[in-house]
Amino acid sequence: GNAGGAAGGSGPVQGWFFKLRQSHDNGLLTRHITRAWSKRYFVIVRDKVKWYRSADPYSGEAPCGFVNFQQILRIRVLNSETRLEDKFNRDEYGTFSIEIDSRQRRLVIRTPSREEAKLWTRELRRRMEIWTERTGVE
Repeated sequence: GNAGGAAGGSGPVQGWFFKLRQSHDNGLLTRHITRAWSKRYFVIVRDKVKWYRSADPYSGEAPCGFVNFQQILRIRVLNSETRLEDKFNRDEYGTFSIEIDSRQRRLVIRTPSREEAKLWTRELRRRMEIWTERTGVE
């Protein structure tokens, strides 16, 4: 996961992360299976966070999914102490997760470091503010 352009705010913010599959999301994050996590390439474009199977968003590949910033209710960082306290969190999947609650779905993204989680959370919240102000949604 490389949040290239997040600090400068110039280019799209993008990077590889693990996403929790919805079928495994029953309120408690699964301890024992890596299958519950899919590696996806995340890109923030205008009013959406999109994710792809490949790192080339210009390949014509449709995104696997997206969340619209106008629909997001809250964004928070979950660290290993709050929610995830098993061995799985200390391996290459990263300890810090970002949880995005939107009106359509709940999205959990695994980041490799606290810094990256903070960087993405800051950028996501910034975009969320911009888009909710623009549409006049409370």
